[in-house]
Amino acid sequence: MVDRTEIANTFADKLVEMQKPTGEVDDSFFTITMSYGKDKVIETTSFAILSWMDSHETINDYAENIQLGVDFLISSIEENRFGST
Repeated sequence: MVDRTEIANTFADKLVEMQKPTGEVDDSFFTITMSYGKDKVIETTSFAILSWMDSHETINDYAENIQLGVDFLISSIEENRFGST
């Protein structure tokens, strides 16, 4: 079995670079649901948070990023939902 931890951490670090001070991660070209606009930002930010949380050995390194992302998601709730995503 191939250990992909180093590769995963490299991508997690790249997501940190893509995160804005307001918490969203918005530099993706595509999403798995082909979302666009605000929905694309919400989806991309959500997957970035999951990536940081899955980095078990380095999760504390991403704690601030996780918190910023979650705060952004919470602020994105409209009418008890996150848009169409």
